[in-house]
Amino acid sequence: MQHLKAAALLSGPVLFILFPAALVGGRWAWWIAGVLAAIAVAVLWRSDTLVLRSLRAEQLEEQAVPGLCAIIRKLAHRQAMSTPCVYVIEDAAPNALLLCGPAGVSRLILTAGLLHALSSNQLAAVIAHHMSLVKNTAAFSMTLAALYGLVLERIPGTKFLRSALLRFAAPLSLKLQADAASAHLIGDPGPLLEALKKIASAHSGRYAVALSHLFLYHPLEPNILNERLSRLASLSLRPVLSSIV
Repeated sequence: MQHLKAAALLSGPVLFILFPAALVGGRWAWWIAGVLAAIAVAVLWRSDTLVLRSLRAEQLEEQAVPGLCAIIRKLAHRQAMSTPCVYVIEDAAPNALLLCGPAGVSRLILTAGLLHALSSNQLAAVIAHHMSLVKNTAAFSMTLAALYGLVLERIPGTKFLRSALLRFAAPLSLKLQADAASAHLIGDPGPLLEALKKIASAHSGRYAVALSHLFLYHPLEPNILNERLSRLASLSLRPVLSSIV
């Protein structure tokens, strides 16, 4: 299903460009349309890099945060996936998000506030949440939708279209599934539950609405937060956290 979503998001601009060419007809119309379609796909293919630039995140070297990188490697090994690159945003508001490119290369982005606010257990749970989105291939569709959103925010009258795109690429069920996947990987829903509470209570960051679906928590989602906390609290699992942290 996620592969179909990514295909739809990639092919949308191509069809939008080629349709007028089909109406106009002629060799030059098709040539111009083909060039524009190729440019559109190339831009979308680099969606993770473009969204990353908009966040002004800096890559973290392993020697600066060896403990954090060790946790990430263990989580990646448990999920049989490649280890994501780690970036930090100089923002006191605790939060996290993940971007993913078409080849499955992922970038985990944490705010400075998150690194200071959470314990190692809670950080592991937050990271596991985002890495599960790469595992089920949802992260690429979510990254594509973020790039669409950033572009459409500059165009008046596109609010409904932006909302529809976000609902299509990142429905609530995805976050609920990622929460549950994190709790099962860690073996305890408690760390993620407490992390969400801390992030929600301390949140004062200002992020583009187009990126709201990427973050672990966004102030536009108070009702969603309550449902997530309730679902996590209802889980009963066997702790395995000591083997990760």
